[in-house]
Amino acid sequence: MPQFARRDIFDKVSNLNFPHPEGVMITHGSALRARGVIVERDKDPRYKPDIDLVVTKPNMDHIVKNLGWSATRQLKYYAEDLPENIRCIVSPDGEFDVFSHDFMPKLFEQTGRGRVYPEVLFALHDSKWDQDDETGIYVASFDFVELTKQTTRAKDISDIQRSMQFQMQQY
Repeated sequence: MPQFARRDIFDKVSNLNFPHPEGVMITHGSALRARGVIVERDKDPRYKPDIDLVVTKPNMDHIVKNLGWSATRQLKYYAEDLPENIRCIVSPDGEFDVFSHDFMPKLFEQTGRGRVYPEVLFALHDSKWDQDDETGIYVASFDFVELTKQTTRAKDISDIQRSMQFQMQQY
């Protein structure tokens, strides 16, 4: 099993004491960071990244029942887009966005269905390369993150470019 570059991310997620850490996946830009990619907005000292997670139902129940977090509909504002109405659980301090599924925009455009639920999401990943050996927590693969970021948003385009650069040149 691999060692990931950003142990601080794993420590923060692990401190949530999920009952089934193997049913937790760090995804989106958080997955890139966990793998050691420095995305462009990280260079802005005003930017505070959150940690995006997809979790199984027992883990979702844990954060609701034991941590007291609640699901909300929120408007996410992105500089270059209209606001998006997203349903997820956001930690009270805003550090975590927790989802019951992930989303692939191009798949949605092609099929009308873009959600990827945990039973499929985890099956698409290999524990040898995508699961942390210390915590059991999964990290979305580079390829999967790129599929979730196939949008016209500037930050997603930039993240894909940085991901590809990191994979080819290791920086």
